[in-house]
Amino acid sequence: MVFHKADAAFVFYELKTTPKSGNVFDAAIELLSYGLLYVYSRTSTAAYKGRRLMKASEAHLRVLGTADYYSQQTVDTGLLKKLQDAISNSLNDLASTHLPGCKLDFGFDIFPDEFKWFVKDQEDRSKILNALGGIHPLISY
Repeated sequence: MVFHKADAAFVFYELKTTPKSGNVFDAAIELLSYGLLYVYSRTSTAAYKGRRLMKASEAHLRVLGTADYYSQQTVDTGLLKKLQDAISNSLNDLASTHLPGCKLDFGFDIFPDEFKWFVKDQEDRSKILNALGGIHPLISY
């Protein structure tokens, strides 16, 4: 999922809604593949050059999970912080080389604690949209 955050800023989300959604490492790898495809698309293909996403000055890669999802992970937050920082620093280096003028970073985000994932009707969809305003980092960037 890609969210147009601001004029030239976009967020790529790997959405994790239940404990059965897999582990955080798999989510990070999945999201990194999207990020690398994004870098490739911006540098190697002419087909999408005119699109706003291809002109972004910021592209944030975020694993976005519910509290339920993260509570079932068996990974220490200290290790997640190290992983997050290592990936983010490497992406920043990659962007400075291949995408001058574009900031590229990585992180783990979480929905507000009270948010539970469910989509049955339009009312549920509005609860999801409202919860997007409460997304915050799982660990500091």
